[in-house]
Amino acid sequence: MMNCRPDNRNRKQIFGFINTRITLILLLCLMSIVISPMFLFSQDNFGLYAPPGSISLNSTYEWDSEEVLEVQIEHEGVAIPSWFLAIDKGQASTYTIRQANQGANPDKIEYQVYDSSAHTFVIMDPVDGGATADNVITSSDFGSIAGTTEIVSFYFYFSVASGQFIPSGSYADTLTLSLYTGTYDSYTFVESVPVLVTVRMARLMDVYMEREPGIRSLDLASAGTNILLATTHERSNAADGYDVSITSENFADNQTGHTQPYFLHETEPDSIEYTLAYGGVLVGSVYAWNSGSAKVTDSNTITDSGTTWLDKELRITYGSGANKPSGYYQDRLTITITAK
Repeated sequence: MMNCRPDNRNRKQIFGFINTRITLILLLCLMSIVISPMFLFSQDNFGLYAPPGSISLNSTYEWDSEEVLEVQIEHEGVAIPSWFLAIDKGQASTYTIRQANQGANPDKIEYQVYDSSAHTFVIMDPVDGGATADNVITSSDFGSIAGTTEIVSFYFYFSVASGQFIPSGSYADTLTLSLYTGTYDSYTFVESVPVLVTVRMARLMDVYMEREPGIRSLDLASAGTNILLATTHERSNAADGYDVSITSENFADNQTGHTQPYFLHETEPDSIEYTLAYGGVLVGSVYAWNSGSAKVTDSNTITDSGTTWLDKELRITYGSGANKPSGYYQDRLTITITAK
């Protein structure tokens, strides 16, 4: 009869086979434990996350303006012990002030980029020389190993100072935003992106009059010649120029029988005509009166950028009203400034 039970030798072989499989499984498990940390660094990443492409600032002559540019950095994997963000000077020759222009137009608007709203330090790029640790943006945020992606925001403060009287419109500059590892005096380039800077200068249109001291009324009983009524102040930065006009209320209401402005009696139909001189030029001599109005300034440029105001005297000449009914005569003058 055949003995179906394995002998001791067969048992040893079977157990030896089983032990070998167990050993292989253990080795594979150990190998997986050793290999797995290597995958932690397979996703090493340090760079700009969705980098900004532009920033716009609205500027005026009267007020400072500021906008904040947010820049995000993403990091995963190995630690980055030192790094920094920098911005070059664009089309400016130095970092003293940055400039935006209108292409071939010689006019420029000045602006600057700072590290904070306190405007303590100007942002620079060490590649151009002169930068210190204060002129770049950095932190210790990425100094540790990151197993998952982290995204951190940093901010640049773009500022336009008031008091720049230049033609209204849009001005542009292109800056290069760069990310480096290392420090400002020993660094390695990571990546850079261009940032379009647009500065829009608001249109400014102003005109006002300062009445000559003592001129509250005129004695129409006798003729008056070249009497100074007021000094007018014009100011405009309209890029295509501006116009100023004078309107006589009486003349605008009724031109019948009149070729120039006139004073009208308060109750009677009587009137006294007069002429005006604006900036030494007889009103109506260059640009004719039309529906009670006449242009007195026709400029294709902005007013003087040095003083911003253009001052012109308004003078009046009239004949005697001795043969007119007594009483009050009046007219109302309106001065208007418009952009072309």
